[in-house]
Amino acid sequence: MNTAEGLKEWLEPFLNNSLFEIEPMAASLFGRSDHASFYRAGVPAVFVFTGFHDDYHSPTDTADKINRDGAVRVVEMITDIAMSAVIREDPFVLQDVSMGGRSDNLPQGQPRGVRVRFGVAPEYGGTDGVVLSQVFDGGSAANAGLRAGDRMTKWGRNELTSVESWMPFLSAAKPGDEVEITYVRGGEEATTTAVLQAASRPGD
Repeated sequence: MNTAEGLKEWLEPFLNNSLFEIEPMAASLFGRSDHASFYRAGVPAVFVFTGFHDDYHSPTDTADKINRDGAVRVVEMITDIAMSAVIREDPFVLQDVSMGGRSDNLPQGQPRGVRVRFGVAPEYGGTDGVVLSQVFDGGSAANAGLRAGDRMTKWGRNELTSVESWMPFLSAAKPGDEVEITYVRGGEEATTTAVLQAASRPGD
């Protein structure tokens, strides 16, 4: 919501009137979703995400599991936002958030799509690391011994505060890279080394 000057404040009435429990996240512009392409082309963007679930990106994510009432409410909110943006007198002015969540030792340059597969579904919205809600068999995380419920706090020497802070490091990684991961499990801190696999398809 920070891709344009004043965009976050302009959106607040729509979000407050939606009756949804909405948790704003810092802009994450390093993935493959459509918003990243618009931002790289100089167009302010907003990414709306309803969260992960057990069937996410799997063959078991079938139509009978759609929350139809909730989907209609989401569409109505997005329609209100889109129509109000269209008739807005002043265009939104792009704001540079491309360095959001980066640290000084990240490589510079344009954000790019993630080329590696870590094999997890993280929880969004946290501010104290990256909690793994799911760890998929055969992925880099599982092979490194990580489990669902673990909270990653460091990626190499870099502190992790949220999923958004982690994305730039994934974007900079290459298949075959080894990374030391600091994580917390059951209140105890530990480290492990993961070998990053090549992404085989979008969403991995």
